[in-house]
Amino acid sequence: MTDYLKKAIINLVFTEFFPFLSLKYPPMSSSLGLVADNQEIIIVVLTVLVLILCAGNIYLYKGISKLKKDADVFFAGKDAAQLEDVIKNSLEKTRELESAIVALKDADQRILHTLSYAVQKMGMIRFNPFGEVGGNQSFALALLDNYNTGVIILSLYSRDGVRIYAKPVKEGKSEYQLSKEEEESLQIAMKR
Repeated sequence: MTDYLKKAIINLVFTEFFPFLSLKYPPMSSSLGLVADNQEIIIVVLTVLVLILCAGNIYLYKGISKLKKDADVFFAGKDAAQLEDVIKNSLEKTRELESAIVALKDADQRILHTLSYAVQKMGMIRFNPFGEVGGNQSFALALLDNYNTGVIILSLYSRDGVRIYAKPVKEGKSEYQLSKEEEESLQIAMKR
């Protein structure tokens, strides 16, 4: 290759791929002249590259140090056979925990189902069944589950004594005739 062709190729490469370097191309007899003419730019570029590589090395060193510390804690005083046992035990415990979680979910569903039949709603009305004689010592109490099924307890207080009646309720309705107070207590309970 002739010197002219070499200079043309170098000029093309540096102007196309490294236009920020703004290299000068005076007539020179060798490629060393190009380096000698642009020493400051080349030194700056190489210094920046070295600094970037140093920063990358520091970042990688910190990451490797953290991994080494974690590995030292995990592998402290153990050989390969012990580590295999540790991993097997961990897998067994994980399987046991998974089956325990499934059992707990099943028990939770059974408990929720059972609780839906427990008394969850209550409605009570106090009243005086005999007008102006006595106070509001009588009451109607509705006790219902989640499906509005339960019982209405009616207590009638009089001078002669207390009488207590119970009427079953299924899905918000009773097969027996309800008094006005019993109906009110049922409506209060069903709204809760």
